[in-house]
Amino acid sequence: MSCTNLPEQEKNANLEDVLLLPTWIRQDVFILSNQKNYALVAKALKEFVDKKDLCKCLNEKMISDFKKKDAKNLDLSKYYITRDFGCGYSKKFNIRFGNEPSCRYYDAPYTFVLCHKEEKSPLASISFEADTDAILVRQIQGVKGQKEKLKPIKWARMLLTLVCEFAAQNEISKVKLTPYVQSSWTEVQSNGKMTYDVTAKNCKFKYDSSSKKYVKQIKSEKK
Repeated sequence: MSCTNLPEQEKNANLEDVLLLPTWIRQDVFILSNQKNYALVAKALKEFVDKKDLCKCLNEKMISDFKKKDAKNLDLSKYYITRDFGCGYSKKFNIRFGNEPSCRYYDAPYTFVLCHKEEKSPLASISFEADTDAILVRQIQGVKGQKEKLKPIKWARMLLTLVCEFAAQNEISKVKLTPYVQSSWTEVQSNGKMTYDVTAKNCKFKYDSSSKKYVKQIKSEKK
C-alpha cells in the first residue's frame, strides 16, 4: 500500500509506527481508533508485537493496588507484567509440559502476562482482540501449579483493570468481556464464573443483553 493510498487515519499518524505493522494488525488499529488516536493505538499494539515488559512505574502500581490486605510481607519487586503476542501457543513462554508445546495458549492475539522472577512459567494472563470500537477480552487464565504465587494478589481483577487502563491511555472508548459460559474451554464453562463474570462486576462492567457481553465505558486519560 503506497502512502498516497493510506486511509485518512494513517495519513495523520506517525508512518514509522504504522507501516512497520503487519497488515492485519493495521486493520486492528483501524477498528480501535479514529483520526486523533491512530498513531497512539498503532504504537500501543506494536509493543505487544515486540513483547515488551510493562513500564516499571505502572507495573509497581498495579501489583501494589491489588495486593491483598493480609499479604503484608509480599515482595512486590519479584512480580512483573509483560506483553505477549499471537493466538495459540506462546512462543515467548515456550516451556514444555508433558506433550504440550507450551504452558500458555491464547484465545486472542494481545496478551498481558503476570510473571514472577523465580518462575520460568508465567502466573496468569489476559488476552484481548479488536472489536468494533472496543477491546474485547476473550480469556483470563491462571496457570496450574502457581496458586501460592497468585494467592497474595487479586490477579484477575488486576489484569482486567490493566486492560481498562490500556484503553484509557490510548483513547479507546470501550472494553468488553466475554462471559464464562461463552468460553470455548469446557473447564472455564464449568468453573470460570468467579474469574470472568464476578471479576467483571467487581470492575464495574455491566452486562449488555444485546451484545451478550460485559461492557465498560472508558474515559480517556488524554486532555
